[in-house]
Amino acid sequence: MLLQERKKSLKLMEKGGNKMVCPFCSAEMEKGVIHSDRYAMKWIAEKDDMGGFFAPFMKGKKLTNLEKDYVDAFYCEACGKIVIDLKVDESNS
Repeated sequence: MLLQERKKSLKLMEKGGNKMVCPFCSAEMEKGVIHSDRYAMKWIAEKDDMGGFFAPFMKGKKLTNLEKDYVDAFYCEACGKIVIDLKVDESNS
């Protein structure tokens, strides 16, 4: 079931649509953006996280940079989940 919903969502996204099917509850999601603030947004493994104060100095997977200060995201009103679908450049970590 989950795989079918994911395939359906990918088809909607490939067509350039602004809608996606939620992989958690199957409701329709709305496309939006999440902007970074002063520093690049990055994903840091929970085991490596030392808190927000040290975040600019920690290694992680950068989601934004100077050229693009936001990531596209889909929000599900029904279950409150946000899905960020991106390609992470390993050289930016």
